[in-house]
Amino acid sequence: MIYLYKEILESLRYKVIWINLFLIPFFQFAPFVLMSADPTQVLIGLICWYVLTQYFFVIPNCFEDERINGTIVNLLTFPVSVVRLLISKGIWLAFQTIAIVTFTLFLFLLFNITVKDLPLLLALVVFDCFAMFCCSVFYLGLVLHIQRFSRINGFIQDVLGFFSGYTFDIRKFPIGLRLISYLIPLTYIIIIARHSTVFTPVALMMVTILSLMLLFLGLHMVNQKIQKLRSSGEWNVW
Repeated sequence: MIYLYKEILESLRYKVIWINLFLIPFFQFAPFVLMSADPTQVLIGLICWYVLTQYFFVIPNCFEDERINGTIVNLLTFPVSVVRLLISKGIWLAFQTIAIVTFTLFLFLLFNITVKDLPLLLALVVFDCFAMFCCSVFYLGLVLHIQRFSRINGFIQDVLGFFSGYTFDIRKFPIGLRLISYLIPLTYIIIIARHSTVFTPVALMMVTILSLMLLFLGLHMVNQKIQKLRSSGEWNVW
């Protein structure tokens, strides 16, 4: 709870930023949604992808943020639980994301664009938060080991969105590209959100297995790098 309280206090320092956080998704999605032949399907895909962007902008950059805030030395010197810190960031991001998604859906409602099964979509957004947290921890591990990954974060988000079919149906892909799509947890979440008939335990199991594999691999890479930094004393690298 202390970690979560820290995240809330830090986030609430910058109140003006919250205006941007709540408005950006609508203006970012509107050109794709309003010009689409099937706006609801496109909106659902973009909403699911937005969860990915939330987590990928925060979790892989968390050590850099700690360095800017002047707390990176404390994080690496004292017996602070990095796992608990990451989980607290993930929980707080989930609250933010659900609130922003709800507000975005309300704005699109003003344009008469609605989601048929809203409770299912919001439930999937919560599940999406878990899956994208796992993916973002894995990406954090890559960033810690290869710094240049932090500079292509936005590009990676777009690539993952493209292969998960955030604006179109992946069934239009050639079989080779579809195989790549099925390795991305977000793909299954978008499919379920668009077609409630495929809401099956198998689909949820696929997302869970892929996500947990990425989470454990990511935590291993993160802990490995943390131990190296603690023993070498190169605090200011991150």
